[in-house]
Amino acid sequence: MQYPIETRAEARRLWVEEGWTATAISRHFGGSPVPQTILNWAGAPDQHGKTWDDYREERVDALFGDASPANLSRRILDQIAKLLEQPSLDTKQADALSKYQRAFKELIDPVYQVSMIYQALTDYLAFCRQHHPELVNRELIESIRDFKNEARRRLGT
Repeated sequence: MQYPIETRAEARRLWVEEGWTATAISRHFGGSPVPQTILNWAGAPDQHGKTWDDYREERVDALFGDASPANLSRRILDQIAKLLEQPSLDTKQADALSKYQRAFKELIDPVYQVSMIYQALTDYLAFCRQHHPELVNRELIESIRDFKNEARRRLGT
């Protein structure tokens, strides 16, 4: 069955940008196209040789890159610089400046960084469970937990 280009485009958007499953997308359209049709679309390489999963993965990587501490720090410093360029600060801008400075301080705080590292290791563990289950064992899980405890001990938290 031939579907309108809009249906396929919306299915692609839901798959790539929203992370929906084929079943959820099919339900969104009232059962037509069926999940298998959506899976076929998702698995077929486009003119660039990429599948919908490739685009989804690129998007997730870009989002994680945008959320890196370095990028967040740069954005906060840019906002602080913009506020400081103002000839005078009103109450609202001064409050914003205070909030940006507090956010920047928290971002570079070692306690916050340890939490981020631990979260990254936890995410890595979940990734391994899904894609490389042979790597996940009790020793790996305990070593990640030990790392978190040692880092907290060093920081006195």
